[in-house]
Amino acid sequence: MCSRYDNECAIRDCNETFCMGAEMRTKADSKSKRSGFVVATALILTLIISFIVASTLHLCLQEYRLSVNSSSRVTALHAAEAGAALACEELFKQIKGVSGAWSGWTSSETTMQMGWSNLTSTMDPSFDASYFVSVNTATYTITSSGRVAVATFQDPTERAIEIILRPVEFSVFEYGMLAKDLIDNSGHMYMDSFNSSDPARSTNGQYDPDKAGDNMTVATASEEDPGFKGSGNGTINGNVAVAPGGSFDLSGDFTITGDQTYDAEAEFPDVEVPFSTSFTRSSIESDTTISVSGSRDVSVPKINIGGEDHLTITGSGTCRIYIDEDVSVGGDSTIRLVPDPAGADLAVELYANKTVNISGGGVVNGSNRAINFSIWGTENCEDINYSGQADYVGTIYAPYAELKVSGQGGITGAVVAYKITYSGDGAFHFDESLLGSDDPDRAFSLVRWIEI
Repeated sequence: MCSRYDNECAIRDCNETFCMGAEMRTKADSKSKRSGFVVATALILTLIISFIVASTLHLCLQEYRLSVNSSSRVTALHAAEAGAALACEELFKQIKGVSGAWSGWTSSETTMQMGWSNLTSTMDPSFDASYFVSVNTATYTITSSGRVAVATFQDPTERAIEIILRPVEFSVFEYGMLAKDLIDNSGHMYMDSFNSSDPARSTNGQYDPDKAGDNMTVATASEEDPGFKGSGNGTINGNVAVAPGGSFDLSGDFTITGDQTYDAEAEFPDVEVPFSTSFTRSSIESDTTISVSGSRDVSVPKINIGGEDHLTITGSGTCRIYIDEDVSVGGDSTIRLVPDPAGADLAVELYANKTVNISGGGVVNGSNRAINFSIWGTENCEDINYSGQADYVGTIYAPYAELKVSGQGGITGAVVAYKITYSGDGAFHFDESLLGSDDPDRAFSLVRWIEI
């Protein structure tokens, strides 16, 4: 039998053994928990790093795609421009009568075309271009496409441009403003120049004051005293020339920034109506629309519109209108050009046989190009008055008429008349593209350039 002492020892030994086991189990459990935490932490970090790497790769790939797309778009535009440049070169041959076949062309009376392969780069087979040229009675339309093969994950990039050119022939506009007799400038007028066919001298073919120049020349063939008269606070940002023996009469704050010379020379050929003057319709005396497709010639006794009536010429091509008697536009009425479809090349020529009075809304040239609207005065046309609210965007050639420009409306283009009186507040912007083809390397003028 155990003594009491022995029982106590046994109990103590049992307790010590139990405590040691419990302690060992506690340490094992703690170690297991730490291992699980480390594994979980490592897994989370791995997922985070994987997400960061995947996101970075996605952003890099996206940036790469954007970079490739941007580069290919620029290259495709260059390809299209290369096609257009070659088309212009071939057109130069035709217009100037240069001998030799047009390499790669198939042609008919109205169209010419070149295929893709003719402009494929030998150094970069992914780069190629084509162009298509259509011809009407007055202009050449070049549609040029550029195509660039990109990466395998993208379709080829293609861009296209459309250019409309007009052959430059003999021009009666040797100067921005020309008269046989006196030129009298007064009021607050301002004169300068730009070039609608030069992107560096215009914006989308339009006058831009930030790109304007001082190539405006006002000239008179008059040998009278004075040949040129300037008063008020007007400014000519350019030159003024009178004929030998002529003189200048300047007063007030009138300013000529360029030279004043005595060497003006000019010819004034008569205007000949280039089509039949037999009437094709009655007088235009109310709201009237003339539609054009290709070319159209119209002869009328007179034009007399007022109130809110308009003479609207719409479509594409060239419309020539002969008016046997007076042209009168007053009230809120207008003569307006509406190219259809928008951006189409529409040109209007008015052949006036008597007086022209345009006030009210004036002439609204929807093409915004001076080359697309013109008034031609015959030897019977002795007076042309323009006081419309809108600027006159176009040309006037009337060697027997006194031209009077007044009011708020100005002129963008060029004018020739017997005598010129320019007053009011309207500016005068000479479009240098109207000059003739004295330069043998200049075969055509730019009418329109857009990306399509």
